[in-house]
Amino acid sequence: MKRRITGLLICLSLSTLVGCGIFHPEYVKRDPFGYYSEHYDACGPIALERALRELGDPKSRVEISRKIQDSGNSLRTVGSFFHHEMVHITRPVEIKETANHYGYDVRELESIQDLNKVGGVGIVLVWGCIFKKEAHWVCFPVYSTNEMSNYYGKNTKISKIFVLTPKE
Repeated sequence: MKRRITGLLICLSLSTLVGCGIFHPEYVKRDPFGYYSEHYDACGPIALERALRELGDPKSRVEISRKIQDSGNSLRTVGSFFHHEMVHITRPVEIKETANHYGYDVRELESIQDLNKVGGVGIVLVWGCIFKKEAHWVCFPVYSTNEMSNYYGKNTKISKIFVLTPKE
């Protein structure tokens, strides 16, 4: 019983932080089907939509976002207690699983230069300053490797590089 009370007090304390979803209900709004509608315009579904279009597959970002959210929203839900924009999160595993679901093999590359060598269509996670909430999924070739490498200026770090190819 003490653990539950302690847990409840911690959650209530944390919910008073600036940026809490309670103070920004528009971010945690769900559509009639129970999906976070704010996630539809997040960079993960947008990058995957662009990548699939480059491959001739016209899936919409809403459909893609719903498929991503079908894998679970616990991180987005819990994160929204700390900052309302956490509903935008798309984890690398969600990108891979969703692309796989739509019939694409996903291969991870080590270096952004490898993307130029391999070619094709890629999805890249770039980071800037974490304290400024700088993280973004982008699509190659919509963005060049040079643009991605400098997305946040000198603070840019390339985290994940995925290449999508249709399954045989």
